Amino acid sequence: MPIGRKKKGKCKDSNMHARNERRAAKRSTVRATVARLVVPHPPTWVEATRGRTAASAERARTRAESSKAVADVERKDVRKGERDRRRAIKVLYEQLGCPDEKDWGGQNGTAADIAGRLMLDARVVKRTLASLLAKGEAWESPRKPLAGRKRKLTEVECEVCADMLEQGVGLSQTTYNINELRASYGRPPVGKETVRRNMLSQVHGMRTKTATKKTGKKDVESAWAIARLAQSKQYKEQLGRTMRVSRGRGATSGLDLEAIGWWDEKHAKAVLGPMSKHQWSFPKKDGRVCAPDDGGQYTAPPERTLPKFEQEARFAFGVMMKTVDGGRRMMGVKMEPFEYTGKKMLGVAAWEKALEVEFARVEKLTGGVWANVGSGVGPDGEYIEGGRYYAAHGDAWLEKVEKTLKLVCVTRLIDHIVAEMDKAFAGTPYANTYVIAHDALSQFTEFGAQEYLRSKGFGPDRLLGPRDGTNVGTRYENRQVGDSPELMPLDSNLFSDLMYGCKQHRALTWLLPNDDPKKFKFGTPAEVSNTLRRTWEVFPTPERIVEDIKRFPDALDKIIAAKGAYVDEMDNRKGRRKRATRKFTAHPDCDEAREANVAKYRQMLDEAQ
Repeated sequence: MPIGRKKKGKCKDSNMHARNERRAAKRSTVRATVARLVVPHPPTWVEATRGRTAASAERARTRAESSKAVADVERKDVRKGERDRRRAIKVLYEQLGCPDEKDWGGQNGTAADIAGRLMLDARVVKRTLASLLAKGEAWESPRKPLAGRKRKLTEVECEVCADMLEQGVGLSQTTYNINELRASYGRPPVGKETVRRNMLSQVHGMRTKTATKKTGKKDVESAWAIARLAQSKQYKEQLGRTMRVSRGRGATSGLDLEAIGWWDEKHAKAVLGPMSKHQWSFPKKDGRVCAPDDGGQYTAPPERTLPKFEQEARFAFGVMMKTVDGGRRMMGVKMEPFEYTGKKMLGVAAWEKALEVEFARVEKLTGGVWANVGSGVGPDGEYIEGGRYYAAHGDAWLEKVEKTLKLVCVTRLIDHIVAEMDKAFAGTPYANTYVIAHDALSQFTEFGAQEYLRSKGFGPDRLLGPRDGTNVGTRYENRQVGDSPELMPLDSNLFSDLMYGCKQHRALTWLLPNDDPKKFKFGTPAEVSNTLRRTWEVFPTPERIVEDIKRFPDALDKIIAAKGAYVDEMDNRKGRRKRATRKFTAHPDCDEAREANVAKYRQMLDEAQ
């Protein structure tokens, strides 16, 4: 063991503890000094009421206590750390009369005096005072404006985003477009939150928001929940049985997901103006984004025109899935949609009544196209098929009647569904036994429509609905239980994918002229129809169709577990899924627009550089 003097003094931990205590004392001294200098302590209510009458004393007491409460709040708002220290130094320097720099040094100098009061190093005080004189008014804030995390969007990219948001493109679509631009320059993509944050902080954007209301019942004793539970149990039991394959259009007992064709209606309203739910406006000067302090002026955001009677495009869409590649994988299939834009769908009885009224009306007409047309009444006194319309328009009489009345019969939809499903299921084991799944549309479930389906070979066993005594004696007998989007792949969530694709295509083609046939628009029913049809070619994808159809058994399990009531975790009534799971496939009509977008943004970048 070496010989030497034993080390004396405190251990390392003790020294550190003492040092921390000294630092804490300094901080508390600085804060107390700032609070004392900046926010004078108000008089106590005893001092304020001395020498006053009772009523005057009560008023003085109330004012004093209120003043004390305000002062306490102001003391709590005093900033901590470096800013406290700098502010305290500045206040004391001003109280000393702002001595000249030559008087700062020395044991009795200004720096030493301030350092002694605040328990600081005189050198720190001198550096702070030098910074005060050098920076003047800008010295008050130790951080630069907008300092913090590194900006991910350049000024030009922010201006591009501001341009699109102001036109009502929407935040998600703006993010997609700006990532297209960044990808062309080899820059990594950014998220929607990054774009939103930069729009608010860098270019001072503003936006508003609306809300919606959900449907569905949580009462397990309601007639709707009881019927839904019984229906779900029936479907679950059917899925557990093997489906019998028939050579002709025959009844089946079991149920396979591959044997079901899913159909549902989709109405999309025409939008006269921006489609985005949020409105953005940015301060601009000479057409460029500019901060308000630098002369930027906010412009009025684009407005959406609300007509008295909103018009819409009306479709019925159908999907199914089948095995391909020798049974190695499943593929989703989209069928040709049925369009009835500008028309109202009627049941069989209502349609026949409307036809009779229209035939009677045109029977009395003698001018125009009807001048040389004979009567539409047969020898038996009944109207012949098509009435006078057939004599005037031939085989096209039905289309002419529908256009005139702005009506369509549900049997036209049924004919379309059967024809499309015959084509889709051709060559599959279910070509003659496939099942039609349609939602609880009243025109589809009424007696006339069901009779028409039976005449086509589609009895209750060929329709996805109640059977074997399910819901007998209730209002849901012989019809599906409505408001169950969990059980319809199109509602959950293929229609959401379709509308997402429409918005993305509108965003990609927003720079194209309005008269360009490749532009995706939503201004009129005809434009909405064109946009929906073209988007349906690429959205939803076959993979998404398979994914949503396969969710049907899981939805049944959750509904049964909830006793038929509304299921929170499968709330698809808003048709939303995480954006990250969607893969966007652009329509070929967008290629030219995509190139035009990138060219414009590159020009803006080049001008900025």
